[in-house]
Amino acid sequence: QTPPPRLTKGPKELADVAARMMAKSPDERYQSGTEVCRALAPFAIRQPAEFDFRAVLAARAIEANQRIAAMKARQKRDESATASKAKSLETTIPLDDLSSQVRRPGSSPGKRPAPAAKEAVDSKVVIKHVDSGEVLLTWDAPTLIEADLVGKRLAGADLAGMDLRRLDFPNADLVGADLRGANLLNARLINGFVSGADLEGADLSGADLTNVNFAKSNLSRTRLIKAELHQAKLAGCKLHEADLSGADVRLADLSGADLRGANLSYCDFRSANLTGANLAGANLENANLTGATIAGADLHNAKLVGALNPYGHPFPLGQRVDEDDRSWWKFWRNK
Repeated sequence: QTPPPRLTKGPKELADVAARMMAKSPDERYQSGTEVCRALAPFAIRQPAEFDFRAVLAARAIEANQRIAAMKARQKRDESATASKAKSLETTIPLDDLSSQVRRPGSSPGKRPAPAAKEAVDSKVVIKHVDSGEVLLTWDAPTLIEADLVGKRLAGADLAGMDLRRLDFPNADLVGADLRGANLLNARLINGFVSGADLEGADLSGADLTNVNFAKSNLSRTRLIKAELHQAKLAGCKLHEADLSGADVRLADLSGADLRGANLSYCDFRSANLTGANLAGANLENANLTGATIAGADLHNAKLVGALNPYGHPFPLGQRVDEDDRSWWKFWRNK
């Protein structure tokens, strides 16, 4: 048979070591890892490597500038496309006529629709109150993408379906606002007040919602993938079928929240308050509930594969809490 290949680069002695390791007969090979280490020890010598630190920094700076330029060009194209679309709608479809003919999402038949709250007029965004029609904000731009709304008051604003990506609105006042279907991807609303708001179907993935007060808000079917919800107030919120996969929910208050059927996989619930929360049918796979309070929480039919309980250990049964598992339920109900 053809002998095993030999190393063509490096010392002949190193090639001999490799050849012996690949010998056809087991008796001709090294008999232990220790023997291999001893044979390779003479070649395990540190040698200096040439390294031009300034050249590396210069190359990385060039790459970073290229990425920034590409990102700015992409954002400019997105804003131009949005502006063109808004202008086209303005000139072809009277918004007042449209709002009088089309029923708003979520409203019941026969119910008087709220007045149109946002209009594109001469490349401006006009935001109105969802009930009174009062103008709350006139924004001198065709879109609110990446808008800085620091200090603005938009309580009760109609922002349904708006593109609010990367919105910068710390200490936001959005109490009772209509944000159904809004795109708040990577928005920044830290320390905001969003209680009593309707965010059904909105996308807040990657948003920074640290210490935001969402009390009694409707977040059903909302996307909160990898959102920052550290210390958020979500007591009594409707979150059924919401997607919070990978979200940071440490120290958040979710007491009495409705999380039925929600995707909570890989969520960080450490020290969160889930007292009385409804987690029936929720997906808690690989979630971390270490230090969380779950007294009175409903975990029937919840998926718990890989999840850690409040004591930092895997949940009993490892997978699912079924209706028939009364002993498990009785034990955890009062923890």
